[in-house]
Amino acid sequence: GQVQASKERLPWSGFRKFRVNRKVKESEDTCSIYLMPHDGKTLPRFQPGQYLTFSLHLPDREKPVIRCYSLSDSALLTNYYRVTIKRVKDSRDGEVSSSGLSSSFFHDVLSEGDILDVKAPSGRFFIDLSSHTPVVMIAGGIGITPMISMINTLCDMGSKREVWLFYGVRD
Repeated sequence: GQVQASKERLPWSGFRKFRVNRKVKESEDTCSIYLMPHDGKTLPRFQPGQYLTFSLHLPDREKPVIRCYSLSDSALLTNYYRVTIKRVKDSRDGEVSSSGLSSSFFHDVLSEGDILDVKAPSGRFFIDLSSHTPVVMIAGGIGITPMISMINTLCDMGSKREVWLFYGVRD
Protein backbone atom coordinates (compact mmCIF):
# COMPACT_ATOMS: atom_id res chain seq x y z
CA GLY A 1 0.00 0.00 0.00
CA GLN A 2 0.90 3.66 -0.20
CA VAL A 3 0.81 4.19 3.54
CA GLN A 4 3.63 2.55 5.45
CA ALA A 5 3.37 0.99 8.87
CA SER A 6 6.72 0.46 10.53
CA LYS A 7 8.43 0.47 13.89
CA GLU A 8 9.43 4.04 14.64
CA ARG A 9 13.00 5.09 15.35
CA LEU A 10 12.95 8.68 16.56
CA PRO A 11 15.89 10.94 15.61
CA TRP A 12 15.94 12.41 19.15
CA SER A 13 14.30 11.51 22.44
CA GLY A 14 12.22 13.80 24.59
CA PHE A 15 11.61 17.44 23.75
CA ARG A 16 13.96 19.65 21.75
CA LYS A 17 13.85 23.46 21.69
CA PHE A 18 12.70 25.11 18.46
CA ARG A 19 12.53 28.80 17.62
CA VAL A 20 9.60 30.22 15.67
CA ASN A 21 11.40 31.61 12.63
CA ARG A 22 8.32 32.76 10.71
CA LYS A 23 4.58 32.86 11.26
CA VAL A 24 2.58 33.19 8.04
CA LYS A 25 -1.15 33.83 7.87
CA GLU A 26 -2.42 31.51 5.13
CA SER A 27 -6.12 32.41 5.44
CA GLU A 28 -8.51 34.00 7.92
CA ASP A 29 -8.29 31.02 10.28
CA THR A 30 -5.09 29.20 9.23
CA CYS A 31 -1.43 30.00 9.84
CA SER A 32 1.86 28.27 9.11
CA ILE A 33 4.61 28.16 11.72
CA TYR A 34 8.19 27.74 10.51
CA LEU A 35 10.35 26.14 13.21
CA MET A 36 14.14 26.11 13.35
CA PRO A 37 16.20 24.16 15.87
CA HIS A 38 17.33 26.43 18.69
CA ASP A 39 20.72 24.68 18.74
CA GLY A 40 21.27 25.52 15.05
CA LYS A 41 21.95 21.89 14.11
CA THR A 42 20.65 20.35 10.89
CA LEU A 43 17.25 18.74 11.14
CA PRO A 44 16.81 15.06 10.41
CA ARG A 45 14.49 14.13 7.58
CA PHE A 46 11.05 12.87 8.42
CA GLN A 47 8.57 10.71 6.54
CA PRO A 48 6.10 12.89 4.57
CA GLY A 49 2.80 12.61 6.43
CA GLN A 50 4.26 12.53 9.95
CA TYR A 51 3.50 15.00 12.74
CA LEU A 52 5.22 16.93 15.54
CA THR A 53 4.20 16.79 19.19
CA PHE A 54 4.30 20.08 21.09
CA SER A 55 4.45 20.71 24.83
CA LEU A 56 2.82 24.13 25.11
CA HIS A 57 3.19 26.35 28.17
CA LEU A 58 -0.05 28.29 27.90
CA PRO A 59 -0.91 31.37 29.93
CA ASP A 60 -3.07 30.57 32.99
CA ARG A 61 -2.27 26.83 32.74
CA GLU A 62 -0.15 25.10 35.38
CA LYS A 63 0.60 22.00 33.32
CA PRO A 64 1.78 22.00 29.70
CA VAL A 65 -0.80 21.20 27.03
CA ILE A 66 0.33 18.45 24.64
CA ARG A 67 -0.84 18.73 21.01
CA CYS A 68 0.17 17.14 17.71
CA TYR A 69 0.21 18.86 14.31
CA SER A 70 1.09 17.42 10.92
CA LEU A 71 4.22 18.59 9.18
CA SER A 72 3.12 20.52 6.10
CA ASP A 73 6.20 20.89 3.92
CA SER A 74 8.75 18.77 2.09
CA ALA A 75 10.55 16.09 4.06
CA LEU A 76 13.71 16.86 2.06
CA LEU A 77 14.19 20.26 3.73
CA THR A 78 16.75 20.21 6.53
CA ASN A 79 16.75 23.82 7.77
CA TYR A 80 13.18 24.10 9.11
CA TYR A 81 9.99 22.21 9.91
CA ARG A 82 6.60 23.70 9.07
CA VAL A 83 3.20 23.04 10.63
CA THR A 84 -0.02 24.63 9.41
CA ILE A 85 -2.70 25.12 12.03
CA LYS A 86 -6.37 25.98 11.75
CA ARG A 87 -7.95 27.97 14.57
CA VAL A 88 -10.56 25.83 16.34
CA LYS A 89 -13.55 27.91 17.32
CA ASP A 90 -16.21 27.11 19.89
CA SER A 91 -19.74 28.27 19.20
CA ARG A 92 -20.73 28.31 22.89
CA ASP A 93 -20.84 31.87 24.25
CA GLY A 94 -17.70 32.85 22.36
CA GLU A 95 -15.57 30.90 24.85
CA VAL A 96 -12.59 28.93 23.62
CA SER A 97 -13.09 25.21 24.23
CA SER A 98 -10.27 22.96 25.40
CA SER A 99 -9.89 21.79 21.79
CA GLY A 100 -9.23 25.40 20.74
CA LEU A 101 -6.71 26.25 23.46
CA SER A 102 -3.64 25.30 21.49
CA SER A 103 -4.79 26.62 18.10
CA SER A 104 -5.70 29.97 19.72
CA PHE A 105 -2.25 30.03 21.35
CA PHE A 106 -0.53 29.51 17.98
CA HIS A 107 -2.69 32.19 16.33
CA ASP A 108 -2.95 34.85 19.05
CA VAL A 109 -0.04 34.46 21.49
CA LEU A 110 2.88 32.84 19.69
CA SER A 111 5.30 35.28 18.03
CA GLU A 112 8.33 35.00 15.80
CA GLY A 113 11.38 34.36 17.98
CA ASP A 114 9.46 32.41 20.64
CA ILE A 115 10.80 29.03 21.77
CA LEU A 116 8.72 25.84 21.72
CA ASP A 117 9.33 22.34 23.06
CA VAL A 118 8.93 19.78 20.26
CA LYS A 119 9.25 16.00 20.08
CA ALA A 120 10.78 14.31 17.04
CA PRO A 121 8.58 13.69 13.99
CA SER A 122 6.52 10.55 14.41
CA GLY A 123 3.46 8.75 13.11
CA ARG A 124 2.84 5.80 10.85
CA PHE A 125 0.74 7.57 8.20
CA PHE A 126 3.26 8.40 5.50
CA ILE A 127 3.91 7.77 1.83
CA ASP A 128 6.37 5.15 0.60
CA LEU A 129 8.89 7.23 -1.36
CA SER A 130 10.57 4.17 -2.86
CA SER A 131 7.41 3.12 -4.70
CA HIS A 132 6.68 4.14 -8.30
CA THR A 133 2.97 3.32 -8.35
CA PRO A 134 0.30 6.01 -8.81
CA VAL A 135 -0.90 7.85 -5.69
CA VAL A 136 -4.48 8.82 -4.82
CA MET A 137 -4.95 11.25 -1.91
CA ILE A 138 -8.25 12.27 -0.34
CA ALA A 139 -8.42 15.19 2.09
CA GLY A 140 -10.84 17.65 3.59
CA GLY A 141 -10.20 21.05 5.15
CA ILE A 142 -7.07 21.32 7.28
CA GLY A 143 -6.62 17.56 6.78
CA ILE A 144 -4.71 18.58 3.65
CA THR A 145 -1.52 19.27 5.65
CA PRO A 146 0.06 15.78 5.53
CA MET A 147 -0.88 15.53 1.84
CA ILE A 148 0.92 18.83 1.11
CA SER A 149 4.00 17.39 2.80
CA MET A 150 3.73 14.28 0.60
CA ILE A 151 3.19 16.27 -2.62
CA ASN A 152 6.00 18.77 -1.87
CA THR A 153 8.38 15.90 -1.14
CA LEU A 154 7.48 14.05 -4.35
CA CYS A 155 7.99 17.28 -6.33
CA ASP A 156 11.31 18.08 -4.62
CA MET A 157 12.66 14.60 -5.38
CA GLY A 158 11.63 14.86 -9.04
CA SER A 159 9.24 11.93 -8.80
CA LYS A 160 7.43 10.96 -11.99
CA ARG A 161 4.62 9.20 -10.08
CA GLU A 162 1.08 9.98 -11.14
CA VAL A 163 -0.62 11.81 -8.24
CA TRP A 164 -4.34 12.43 -7.83
CA LEU A 165 -5.62 14.69 -5.07
CA PHE A 166 -9.32 14.86 -4.19
CA TYR A 167 -9.86 17.77 -1.82
CA GLY A 168 -13.07 19.00 -0.23
CA VAL A 169 -13.56 22.38 1.43
CA ARG A 170 -16.53 24.16 2.97
CA ASP A 171 -16.31 27.21 0.68
